[in-house]
Amino acid sequence: MVHPVIRTRLSIASTLGDKMFAPQLLLLAAGEALSHCPPGPPTDTTDGLDALICCLLGIGDESGAGDPNGETWGGVNAELAGEIIANLNFNKSMWVGHQLSWIERTWFQDWPKRTPTTDVVGGEPRDLFKEATGVELADFAAVAFNVYAQAALHKFVRFPSKFFDTLGLPPAATEHFLSATSRTVPELRAQIQKDMLTSGGSRYAFYTFRRFPLVQLASGEFLVLSPNFVIQRALSEVTFFDVRHHLKAFDKKHGTKRDEAFHQCTTDILEHETGVTLRRIFSRAKIQVLDEIHLQKRFGSRKHMPKICDYAVRVGNTWLLFEVTDTPIPVPVVFAKANADDLDSELDRVLTKRKAKQLASTVRLLQQAEPDHQGQSRPRQLTFIPLVVTAQTGLPWNPTVHHRVTERLSSMPELSQESCAPVALITSKDLVILENAASLGHDVVALLRSWRQTDPGNPLDQHLHQRGVPLSSPRWEKEQAVKTINNFMKRMQAKSDH
Repeated sequence: MVHPVIRTRLSIASTLGDKMFAPQLLLLAAGEALSHCPPGPPTDTTDGLDALICCLLGIGDESGAGDPNGETWGGVNAELAGEIIANLNFNKSMWVGHQLSWIERTWFQDWPKRTPTTDVVGGEPRDLFKEATGVELADFAAVAFNVYAQAALHKFVRFPSKFFDTLGLPPAATEHFLSATSRTVPELRAQIQKDMLTSGGSRYAFYTFRRFPLVQLASGEFLVLSPNFVIQRALSEVTFFDVRHHLKAFDKKHGTKRDEAFHQCTTDILEHETGVTLRRIFSRAKIQVLDEIHLQKRFGSRKHMPKICDYAVRVGNTWLLFEVTDTPIPVPVVFAKANADDLDSELDRVLTKRKAKQLASTVRLLQQAEPDHQGQSRPRQLTFIPLVVTAQTGLPWNPTVHHRVTERLSSMPELSQESCAPVALITSKDLVILENAASLGHDVVALLRSWRQTDPGNPLDQHLHQRGVPLSSPRWEKEQAVKTINNFMKRMQAKSDH
């Protein structure tokens, strides 16, 4: 039984609308229930509610701050630093509208760059998904969006199997969706127990729930564990792995390199999208966005091609420099099982090694190319704001990461000089927020400079929120999301009319 004092406090907190249990605790409790509860159908009663509350409170009380005498990383205990990063990664907010727009641009359009790699991969994105799964991605995504809408908007989380027959979509699409996103209770129990062993008992080992966000109950119903996980499974980069699994098998059988080519093509998408977003941001001011090709032509030669960043934008005497990486966070970091060396390795991959050298080299080249304004009494000095753009699955920026980046880049004079703002990570979604801010009349350079000078350890979206800048998508992205939903509805209507 819940202690009367605790019950009273919980009741007061509930009345005030306070959030008492983080989503992570609910998923951990679901995992423990799947692992340890006796078999049988759900009772659909509240008889075990006290036990559930005690379970949630107990799980929340199990977290610790690590060994106070252990190694440090980013100015804090390394175990705590790993916990902070894993927690931020787990709690990343997902904008459904942003994902709907993303799937339209990523899957329903051709590859953005025509290269020999696109010939090797053997098809456009949507064609490859159909080759891998046998169904149209639009139908697969339409099923997912319907489930999400019912769960998130109408709080309907248990779906009878006949629900999927009413969608008006091809049976093969709904069958593939359920096969790809659901498992029975015994199947989930076995997988979760395996995850706990392989992850060393991590409190963030939710790969099974992310991959299979629906539970197939003994009654034939399907229970949604997390509406956001449904969207992540069907409307995010996770769908790349459906194709890659097929292409790996194809390559093994035929001796081709289609999987490698597909991975390169999807990597090119983020770099392309970054450039497109930057051009939209600065188009009104008629400011040119220089890409790597332009910069190589400017500073390179046939004999020597210097290291250069992906994009550079000059606004007055300030250069904004952008490197792009879609490197996902490795499993030990996701699971909060990374030690200090593991965290350094991840930081080197995403920022402090190759990416930092690209940015440092660009700073040096731009400084050397700046004409010497002799005769001016007070020549204006160039300033730099270097940033690394990641996908949503990238390493989250926070004070510990900022602290460690500063330590590791202190030996690079180009990036540690007074005229250069501290390097930071931002996401592709942050860029879209900046685009919307620019459309509302905000000075993007001033916002970035303020962030790097006054609030360098916190993520960009948090700084913008504190400054009263709306964290919203630009108008075109909202319209594209509506267009995607309408396309889903048209497919459902077209199928049901036959």
